[in-house]
Amino acid sequence: MTPFAPYCSVCFAPLDEPISGAQVAVFASVAAAAPSVALQPQPTAASFPPRSAPMYAPPTGPIPRGVPRPVVNVLASAPSPTYARKVWATTGVAVGLGALLQLALFQHGRDGGVAPAKLITYSLLATAALYLLVLVAVVFRAWSVEHALAPHWSIGSRLGSVVLGASAGVILAGVLILILKATTGEAVTDDGVSLLVGERDPARTLLAVLVIVVGAPIVEELLFRGLLLEGLRDRGKKVAVGASAAAFSVWHLQPAQFRYYAVLGALLGLLYLKRGLVASMSAHAAFNGLLVVVAIAVAAGPPRTVEANGVTLAAPGQWKLSDPDASDAELDGVDLALDGPSGAGLVIQHEEVPLSMQLTPELLLVQLRTTGGFFSGLTVKLASARVEELSVGRAVRLDVSADGQGGQLIVLPLGTRVWTIVLLDSGSQRARADFAQMLPTLRLPRARAHP
Repeated sequence: MTPFAPYCSVCFAPLDEPISGAQVAVFASVAAAAPSVALQPQPTAASFPPRSAPMYAPPTGPIPRGVPRPVVNVLASAPSPTYARKVWATTGVAVGLGALLQLALFQHGRDGGVAPAKLITYSLLATAALYLLVLVAVVFRAWSVEHALAPHWSIGSRLGSVVLGASAGVILAGVLILILKATTGEAVTDDGVSLLVGERDPARTLLAVLVIVVGAPIVEELLFRGLLLEGLRDRGKKVAVGASAAAFSVWHLQPAQFRYYAVLGALLGLLYLKRGLVASMSAHAAFNGLLVVVAIAVAAGPPRTVEANGVTLAAPGQWKLSDPDASDAELDGVDLALDGPSGAGLVIQHEEVPLSMQLTPELLLVQLRTTGGFFSGLTVKLASARVEELSVGRAVRLDVSADGQGGQLIVLPLGTRVWTIVLLDSGSQRARADFAQMLPTLRLPRARAHP
């Protein structure tokens, strides 16, 4: 029996012939001539360090044109419940600050210490400061040491995201404008925007554009999409989009338009999930921008004829009927009521007098100077009373004020009716200039003449 089995010592394949004694002698001489190597213990699985998951390595060279950019997981790990609460807390603080600002401005305007036209300018400056404060809070929360949150800036081509977002914003705003124009005859969809740019003051218009078209899209998208929606993404897209849309609607503090802002916030949220913040910001800016352009065009457009209860006049574009239901206005004793720039208002009404009472502007002027006159809610400056010739007849004209607003009062006797025309200008130079242009176009219904 040979001392070696007929198998290969490397692969254990069977050999055709057993190894002979001469072959053993040759193998032994070769082994003796080879240098000795110390045998090492065979490594085991425990000898190797645990392997980690492969890390993402960004490309070092430029990405060829046409090749989509890689999308990185924006969260190192799923947000903890504590972090989700902090996201909600940051959003709540931002909404609360906005509500406090609105309340302070409302109370300040109610006190009558500042003319509404100036108050609107102050509100724009305060809103700009609020946006800056919210931006700092969002950045602090998003990049806090405890849990870094990085929103999607762009998914796919950045230029494509901008074009897609801007197109979506313009289309959505255009559809809303067309629907409103067809149903109400008004092209302005947001009274707030019209109020901000209706004065046609270059400095205030520029400030309004910066706040509405630049500040609002950047800060609101970072807050409601980049922070809130992204922080709730692990709870499902429906929950994240719905919660961010609801918070976005509450932020605007207009309960009557809650659904409008909620739908708009949901659309922006879906766009963010599809193409990132660049797309949602572009859509938001384009949407607001088109509304501002339309509001400026309407304010600077040609006058249009407005009519109620037989009273007609040519009013500039930013003036509109306060109450489109003429029957309600007639029941309240108001024939025509208009809202103008910066909160200015124009009211025209009449009172029937006996046919035997022959009132003239000169007689009215004497009575006013003798008795002092009384007009509900108005403080009359009797020293300013004078008789003027208007296109509709001779009338008494006075300077008045109400709740800190300046204005003018015109008393016009025509037959058996005494017409009163009241302008409260809210401190608006534009309203005063418009009033001077509207008076020559005023037409009043005929009344019975004195015998």
